[in-house]
Amino acid sequence: MATWTSLYGAPGTAITLNSSTSVNSLADDAIVEMETGIDNTTNRHRYASFEFDLGANVDMSGAGYNSNPAVHLYAIPSFDGTNYADTAVYANPLYSIPEIYHVGTFGFRAKTDASDNAARRAIIEQVNLGPWKYHFAIKNDLGSGLPASGVTVKAKTFTDTATDA
Repeated sequence: MATWTSLYGAPGTAITLNSSTSVNSLADDAIVEMETGIDNTTNRHRYASFEFDLGANVDMSGAGYNSNPAVHLYAIPSFDGTNYADTAVYANPLYSIPEIYHVGTFGFRAKTDASDNAARRAIIEQVNLGPWKYHFAIKNDLGSGLPASGVTVKAKTFTDTATDA
């Protein structure tokens, strides 16, 4: 009798979701939609993982010692491949993207003193995808603005595979 084993398939090539300037200098508590999305209508991968790279050290000491500096990720689907869900980005984030589209949070360690000069990078693993097109947005909750250059947001998609063990 055959035994089937489910494994993750190899992830695809990394997709950079933001242009060179779309997220740079994003103010604290601000939201921005990124230019590049994922078209999952052909490969129909089941999952995506995301990486947020601040590209430089950011002084998050304003966020407080015990706070949780973070950047939130939103996936905005297109049911028909042309029109995306209503997610107008307003000046006041309280009236922006509905929480239903929140897919994860990039968490960061707060900077505790001037000698803490490490660059910051965070990952969100295994977000479920449907067979749709997606745009993405981020909300900055770091307690300070993002760096003026070098910030990148990337995605890799993947799916399950089955093997006869």
